[in-house]
Amino acid sequence: FIPLSRATMLPRCLLPPRDQQGKANKKAISFSGLFTDEIEDYLKLNFTHCYSFERYFKNDVFEELVRRESLSLEVARKATTGNEAYEILDRLMIEDNLDLWGQIHFPDVPSSSSFEVFSSRFLIPSGNFLVLDRVAAVLHVEPLIELMCPGPKYPSLRAAMANGPQIKANMARRFLRELPRLEGRGEDWFWSLIEACTQDAHNITRTLPYLLPNWQIELATHRSLVSSSSHSFDSLQRVLVAGASCRPPAEFEPYREEMTVAETCEMPELREYQKELVERTNRGENTIVCAPTGSGKTVVGAHVALHHLRSRAKEGKPARVVMIVPKVFLVEQQAKLFKNYTKKEYYIAKLSGDTAETGEPQLITFLSGDIVVLTPQILVNMLQSENEKARVYVADITLLLLDECHHTDKKNPYNMIMQAVKEGKHHRPQVVGLTASLGVGDGGIIVETQAFNHIVRMCVRMGARSVTTVMRNKEELAGWVKLPEDVIRRVMPMPLGDRRFHSYIVNAMSFVERHLYLEFDALIAEQQPNINFDMLARFPPLERFEEYTQAVVNVDTELRKLTDGERKWRLKRGIDFVKMYHNALLLNDLLPASYAFEQLSSDVSELDSLSPSGRHCSFLDFFNREQREFEMRVESEEDKEILQELRKELTNQFRVDSNSRVLIFCLRRETAQLLAKYLNQMRIEGMGRAEVLTSTNAASVKNGQSNSEQRAVIESFTKGLSKVIVATSVAEEGLDVAACNLIIKYNTTGNVISLVQQRGRARALGSRSVLLALDEKVYLKEYRNKSAEEIMMRTVVKIYEMGDAVFGEAIDKERIVQAKQEANEKEAEKRNANKHRELSLLCEKCNAPVCSSHSLRLFHKHFISVDSGLWRRMRVQAKKGAMIDSTYMVAGIIRCTCEREIGRVVKIQGQFVPTIQAEAILFKTTAGSLLSKTKKWKGIAANLLDVREGTTLEASAMNRALQSSNANLSKAMENLCLL
Repeated sequence: FIPLSRATMLPRCLLPPRDQQGKANKKAISFSGLFTDEIEDYLKLNFTHCYSFERYFKNDVFEELVRRESLSLEVARKATTGNEAYEILDRLMIEDNLDLWGQIHFPDVPSSSSFEVFSSRFLIPSGNFLVLDRVAAVLHVEPLIELMCPGPKYPSLRAAMANGPQIKANMARRFLRELPRLEGRGEDWFWSLIEACTQDAHNITRTLPYLLPNWQIELATHRSLVSSSSHSFDSLQRVLVAGASCRPPAEFEPYREEMTVAETCEMPELREYQKELVERTNRGENTIVCAPTGSGKTVVGAHVALHHLRSRAKEGKPARVVMIVPKVFLVEQQAKLFKNYTKKEYYIAKLSGDTAETGEPQLITFLSGDIVVLTPQILVNMLQSENEKARVYVADITLLLLDECHHTDKKNPYNMIMQAVKEGKHHRPQVVGLTASLGVGDGGIIVETQAFNHIVRMCVRMGARSVTTVMRNKEELAGWVKLPEDVIRRVMPMPLGDRRFHSYIVNAMSFVERHLYLEFDALIAEQQPNINFDMLARFPPLERFEEYTQAVVNVDTELRKLTDGERKWRLKRGIDFVKMYHNALLLNDLLPASYAFEQLSSDVSELDSLSPSGRHCSFLDFFNREQREFEMRVESEEDKEILQELRKELTNQFRVDSNSRVLIFCLRRETAQLLAKYLNQMRIEGMGRAEVLTSTNAASVKNGQSNSEQRAVIESFTKGLSKVIVATSVAEEGLDVAACNLIIKYNTTGNVISLVQQRGRARALGSRSVLLALDEKVYLKEYRNKSAEEIMMRTVVKIYEMGDAVFGEAIDKERIVQAKQEANEKEAEKRNANKHRELSLLCEKCNAPVCSSHSLRLFHKHFISVDSGLWRRMRVQAKKGAMIDSTYMVAGIIRCTCEREIGRVVKIQGQFVPTIQAEAILFKTTAGSLLSKTKKWKGIAANLLDVREGTTLEASAMNRALQSSNANLSKAMENLCLL
């Protein structure tokens, strides 16, 4: 043992908990298991320390672990499960890594209530383990972050997980060890965790039984205590007895923040074209209202809501209008507009991810509203809640307004809401969609038939029987709504010879890529388990930047599966440098080279600061060696044409009108941040300070914005305190600034919906929408979008002319088609839910292991194994068989050691691979039970396992493995194929 020379100088209160014999107790050891990955890295850097643990391994096992380069991981596991080994590790860390020792033993956490709660909840016995051990083994973290950390809640937890490891086990460990550090009163964070677990299917069935065995009763008790302390309403029994009809908002009046005043509002005065838009809605029909931005859809929505509330009141029926908006900042905006029209006669309730309320308080806020404005995911969560005191029923909504209803598609929360409406067992609401653009659907060449089918499908998803648009009063509409002038301007990149910084980044990327490709080839040759080798192909050309980005992400995901920590770290650093260089290339296209290099240097420094000390990185060495060359090439690059055009547009705009409002759209958050910084340094006369508006995506802590920051930017823009916003697509929808008169799309475009939405932000007279297109694809796509917009408008006219009866027939046909698709999807989901993640394949005769289901692939319609060890475990014999065609022939037989034939060696696409006969094998679960025999692969793939498509790379690796293990056999089979 290493002497505890430094430990004796530490305060006793900071030493790990010990029992009466002075040994570390089970709680301390269990908590250290949350740092297995850090301990592994520590041992790799101090590899000789591993030999202090040699006594805990058999000799042959220890030597095998050294050979396989996995000793550090196994020692880390051993040291965090056994008392004596833990003591050794503890002394070693005190001697030369007090930082890691301190993290594990929490010297930075005082005697806080959070730590006490953690100890009382997690560090208690559960069978032969502690609760912490069991929870760490089953916890799924990803679904919990958004549920547990809405808005600004628990920022430290959100930040830790955003930058943490993506492997499930590592994520669970990092998540759990952050919990004792959370700020809050008493058990607040613990109940937030429990509430989040109840919203996720996996955690509610696997995690909660360990974490809180009697969780239903304890959670109900906790909620009732919270409710009794925060609400004074006599009884909430009506909340529990619900679902069949609308719970009247008036019954929840005591919970409102302000009182309503009867008969104080008047119906909004409508123009003739707006009256045309509400004809169907006033009759109670489900319809999609499609009208251009600036036509007053908000006024129309207010009219529809008030007409509905008053009509229901006359009939003596309760009513509640719910309006869905796609962005958090739009909740406040729409609620404010509704208040202007309702004049306090009706109560407006607001709910969004920015609201701290959850559970019963959130439900009461919802039920108290005559009109409720909220974001879609909030309503989805409330509709799906299993807790009666937090659940909203479809019957509680009598009118559903879907603002920007074109989102009702695929897995979007809008569509999930409409699915719930369709499946409602009792009263269903009237549904009215509002949009400026219906879209034309996905596809290459857009034609009217495709646009028509897309609109029909949207109507079916929304339960609408019609599309309402302005047809009789077009002239009046044209007098009120002036579309901005559309300008598409192609700007040229620098000649390649002048792009010296660009070319040097490409050279740097090539250096990294060459090293990565050598490693990829080695991994393929070794047939590392669980790796999808098809992802380790060469990256696409840099010009195809979207494909390049996706390829890098795919490789990064696959490399996380590696178990060799040193190799994994080395490859991850290579991928990190590729990402940073690629990011610099993208920034350099649109910004001065100095900005791209400054960002690159900052990214490299940040990455270097996170690297363990003493660890060598050749990619960092290369960057440091070439840094001066980078700087020289930055200094030699001239101004870019796209920047010149941007400055010219802004200079001219503010020279003509110093009160202009300008929206500049960028594709990426980082580009928006840096472009705003550039404009502020340029100090264009009359422009003032440029602000940034980006999304609140949790995965982008670095460049994201909180909801309050978004609102502050929009308010400043509305009041004219700032005149320019540089934004991502977050500003496309709903941003209502009447004075906005210039839209600049900075080398970005989307689909036809984006075209209409972005252009619609410019509402002032004489407005313009300008695309500065550096990329030819962006330039051409904008023209395609304009063509698609014309097709969409013609299709809407066609729908109007065909009449409701004929259009209704098309909707009925599509409803049948969608019903069949949904039934098939549910059946497929049901089958997939019963499938196994992993099974062992055994010989049907002697139960000898053949391979794991992880190695099964479907290769050219044949089920093969890509487990190279199969060539050694089985007895393979060359034997000529059937030749199906020139690409497929049987060349051998595979037998178990008991002589049972379990498959064939076939040559497919020039590669020898082993096929497995379904009738010759049995399947065993990870729990050890044998499954009923299935004789056909079709049934196995449909009901037992998901077998993915195999790749040529995998087949080639199996062929090479056969040659390595038995060259004579491989040659013999090759000769048979030539006969």
